Parts: sequence; structure tokens; C-alpha cells
Amino acid sequence: MKQATQVYSPAFDVAFFSLPQKIRTQIEAKIQELGRLLDVYPHQRLRGRRECRIRVADYRVFYTFDLGRNILYLHEVGNRREVYR
Repeated sequence: MKQATQVYSPAFDVAFFSLPQKIRTQIEAKIQELGRLLDVYPHQRLRGRRECRIRVADYRVFYTFDLGRNILYLHEVGNRREVYR
């Protein structure tokens, strides 16, 4: 499968660009991997929510996806202590 189109929410952008550069680089790499493997990636759904999550160090990225259209929607990113509240 080709690389999925990534759609960023405004809240994701604000939170992402406030993170340290080292963490942003790690998150970007993980998102690229997820986009390439969207159809076979082991998605971890959040209980009681539609979103899935990926883990990067102490940070979490919440996302949804549409396999039929090959789109990855990125909703939220933040420190694990804050994003689950």
C-alpha cells in the first residue's frame, strides 16, 4: 500500500509544534511508518473512543483512519499524563 494521506487537526498542529525538536522528529518517523503500513499496522484502539493511539516515548498520538480512502487523521498529541484526561 502506498503512503497514506495525512490530515492534521488544528489542535494537533498547535500541540505538535510546541514539543521539543527531538520528540517531534521521533513522532514524525512513527507517523510515516504508520502511513506506509496503515492496512497491516497493529492499531490500538482507546476504550470508549473512536481513536487509536501510537506511543512515542512519553508521548501519545491519537488518530483515526479510513482504509478505503487511504487517509490518516491525526487528532491529538501530548504527554501521556495529560492526553488521557
